[in-house]
Amino acid sequence: MENERLDAGIYKTLLNFGKANLSSGIYFCRLIIQDNNYIQIFTDTKKMMYIK
Repeated sequence: MENERLDAGIYKTLLNFGKANLSSGIYFCRLIIQDNNYIQIFTDTKKMMYIK
C-alpha cells in the first residue's frame, strides 16, 4: 500500500520485518489521507519499535 491511490474502504497490511533484514530500532509509519482533489485531510504518524 505504499504511495498508492485506493478507493474508500478498509485495508489491512502485514509488516514482516524478519524478511526485510532490518536492524533493531525505532521505525515510523505515516498515514496520509487526501480527498479527491489531493487535499490532505488527515495525517497520523505512529512510532514502532522493532527488537530482534
